[in-house]
Amino acid sequence: MSNDLLSLIGLAAKAGKICYGETLFNTFKKGTIHYVFISNDQSARSLKQIHNKCSYYQVPYHEGFDSITLSKVVGKTNIKNIGITDKNFTELIRRRETDGKTSEKEKE
Repeated sequence: MSNDLLSLIGLAAKAGKICYGETLFNTFKKGTIHYVFISNDQSARSLKQIHNKCSYYQVPYHEGFDSITLSKVVGKTNIKNIGITDKNFTELIRRRETDGKTSEKEKE
């Protein structure tokens, strides 16, 4: 499942449908963020800040990748959070997440 999600992030990056860094926080206000990937190796203050933004603007998020993995996928360095700005990519990601969860349950 994680490889599918990472490939979708990479595809969204190639299509120009992501944002990160300070742009991510400004884009929340515009209402064009539909999904957020949060790295699990950032400070508690940063985690709280991004969680608060996601809950306030009602944006779903996935927390499970480290910043090195997220950085490699988009071809940048020191990426902590990635926002998906396209609804279609968001639908694909959510579908892959639910498919992955059901297949993981079937394995048990």
